[in-house]
Amino acid sequence: MTEMICHTPACCCQDAPHKPLRLAQSEMRLCRVEPGEHAYEAHPATEFIVCLQGALLLEDADGGRVQADPGEVIEIPAGVRHRFAPPCDAAIMRLTPQQAV
Repeated sequence: MTEMICHTPACCCQDAPHKPLRLAQSEMRLCRVEPGEHAYEAHPATEFIVCLQGALLLEDADGGRVQADPGEVIEIPAGVRHRFAPPCDAAIMRLTPQQAV
């Protein structure tokens, strides 16, 4: 299984170890995801999902699961088959880099 990663919000302190993501091109979508299991999908580039409202649950084809609450970000590596399976309505932002700088 290739792991999906849940990132918690970065601290605003200067000491916080974090790297900004710099993109030349990307696709961003704001979406509402209804509760229940959705169809599996995969993308040619790493995808980032930001949970804006509600709770988000993602499952990969190997049975791995990761949940995000508002403000958390899920990183899905390129090519990983995954699906949404939220327990309640969720508002999300999907960011798919097309080319990293």
